[in-house]
Amino acid sequence: PAHSHNQMQLKAFHTLIDLFPAIPASLSNSAGILLGPEYHFNLTRPGIGLYGGSPFDPEMDPPKLSPVARLLAPILQIRRLQKGQQVGYGARFSAPTDMQIATIAYGYADGLSRTIGANSFGWIDGQKLPLLGRVSMDLMAVDISQLAKCPKPGDFVQFFGDDLNDFASSCATEPYEILTSIGPRVKRVAQEQNK
Repeated sequence: PAHSHNQMQLKAFHTLIDLFPAIPASLSNSAGILLGPEYHFNLTRPGIGLYGGSPFDPEMDPPKLSPVARLLAPILQIRRLQKGQQVGYGARFSAPTDMQIATIAYGYADGLSRTIGANSFGWIDGQKLPLLGRVSMDLMAVDISQLAKCPKPGDFVQFFGDDLNDFASSCATEPYEILTSIGPRVKRVAQEQNK
């Protein structure tokens, strides 16, 4: 936010809009909006800010925005794996021990990159569920062995909510890509929140 390039861009933009005074001016995306009113002009383009996502790196101590989107997907089945059994395309995951897994109805046809891997996860009851193997077109598998209470088919796994930046990082991408990649098969539900 305090980068000197911002002032250079602002000065250059003022020079440009002076040449076209009758045309409405728009300079700022979400990051520019957060720089202050001198960057707003006639129109702004909030983009990721509309979803409560930060346009800044977490290391920059960005302003706290409240995420407005979360992604949930249903569990289709629960299975026990024995040590050595494999999961996913190309048998990319081999169970290091006996374990319990859940098959989730969410895949790359729904917008999740098939290149994400072992660093990615979902959540149930505050417990992180590591992704197992490669994401397939319509499905993925997660490890549920550590859960105190076994979920059942129809229960939901959350992939992001307040932790959109963390989920995007685990997928080696940006929050923008996660949000704009969600496919048309994914049901959108708008909820009014009373505060």
